[in-house]
Amino acid sequence: MRIKMVDKFKVSDFNKELEEVLEKKDFDVTVKNLLLSMLYKLENAYKDYSKVKVKVKEKDGIISEIIYIISEYCDKIDLVTPKTVESKELEAENKKYIIDIKKGYIKTYANEVSLITALYAMKFKVDKLKIENEDEEVNVLLKFYEEAMINDCSEIVRDFDGWSWNVNMQNNLEIMYNYIYQLIEILFGTENIKKIILKDSEFIKSLVISDSENLEDIYILIYTYMALNNMDIYEQINKKIIDKKEYLELVNDKDKFLDYITEEKKRLNKEIGNIDELTNNEEKLREEYFKRNSKLKNEEKIFSISYLEDMLLKEREEKINQIKESNNLLNPSEYIKLSEKLKEEFEFYDRLLQNIERTDVRKATIVKLQRNVLKKFAKDIESLEEKENIKNIIYGIRYFLLLKVNNKERALDEEELKEDIKNTINMIIDIAIDKEVITNISDSTSICYNILRFIFESRNIDLEDLAVKLEHKKDDEKIIADIYDEQEIEKSFEIDYDKINLINIKMNKKVRLFC
Repeated sequence: MRIKMVDKFKVSDFNKELEEVLEKKDFDVTVKNLLLSMLYKLENAYKDYSKVKVKVKEKDGIISEIIYIISEYCDKIDLVTPKTVESKELEAENKKYIIDIKKGYIKTYANEVSLITALYAMKFKVDKLKIENEDEEVNVLLKFYEEAMINDCSEIVRDFDGWSWNVNMQNNLEIMYNYIYQLIEILFGTENIKKIILKDSEFIKSLVISDSENLEDIYILIYTYMALNNMDIYEQINKKIIDKKEYLELVNDKDKFLDYITEEKKRLNKEIGNIDELTNNEEKLREEYFKRNSKLKNEEKIFSISYLEDMLLKEREEKINQIKESNNLLNPSEYIKLSEKLKEEFEFYDRLLQNIERTDVRKATIVKLQRNVLKKFAKDIESLEEKENIKNIIYGIRYFLLLKVNNKERALDEEELKEDIKNTINMIIDIAIDKEVITNISDSTSICYNILRFIFESRNIDLEDLAVKLEHKKDDEKIIADIYDEQEIEKSFEIDYDKINLINIKMNKKVRLFC
């Protein structure tokens, strides 16, 4: 059955494609209409979203991805209303959605933001199955990536309604996950986010010193906020610090370390001997198979005796490699490398613990990254010639400055950044005026800054709509500046000045801020 189209929906390729997918799905009419409404909102908001954020996926790519998720991963969607019997399961666990990837099932609230969030959560969970990783630290990064990536993908529907832009996140941890994600994207590029999350060794080796320092700060912040949200992660970090410290002390005592290496090699050789005894004796191998399986849950049981033999041979190979590594550590140069590596790791974890336990240290790490983002923007704009590229940088800086850092503050509001922001904006204003991107309001640097800085404070979607009208305040050394968004005054403020004959400004006339 073809669903009844709501009048507001435009007849376009995307909803025809979605309708074809929905005809094959056993969703009720409410679910189908909400999916169409969600894509309508996305299409309607895209122009504003791409204008404000600049570096975004193509609209067709986003829509195709969502339709693919619905087509390939979703077989049943339940929509619930808050504070009802049906929503109790979500509210009891304080969740936005419940997902079962095996059944293709989603349960979420009946609104467009919750639905797009749940769809991207489904995609992440399916994609995660393709990533085999037993590294605890990478798994923590993946948990962060899940939260942050889903919020980032939902932004177009959550924060843009076709008329305005407003960051609609309230939870401080969610806000910070999103903020760190955006810092990664600005500093390293969208294409490198997964490499960072999966700790791609080749990518990390390729970084220059300044980028390596930024990456360490990013990891520090991710682990910090994940630990603040999860006691198990916090305890893992504490344990790592203790283990690293103990091992570092052992390595630094050469006699004890030599004894340790000798005992380790004895232990490993004994275990290799036990494995050889099992794999060379069919009866003992069978006994080991039944012995191990008797202690395992049904879903964990070893598939067959031959599979156990493969497992043991793999263990044997790993132990041989461990012996080789132990022998290498007796080489003075390898010993020094190990000592230095352990020292770096201990310092990292010690610094991480300070970030978790001290808000002032955490704040300093965030501010350091924010400063480096401002430096990157300043460096990028110096090399640009095309007007459109300079405009895009201005929009990018505005987006960064107005992102929420917590419920009360944006980067623009950070007291520690005031001077850095002023210097960066001044530099960008100078270059943009020189390239005839924005208007030279006055020969007075201070007046020019005080007016043009509003470009970076405005939530107006299209900054090119902004204009200023200046009026000399009689009997007072002040100028009244009215900032217009087309015909409406968006902001009005006063500016002090000296020597009006030198400032060369147009009074009582509306002047566009962009050329």
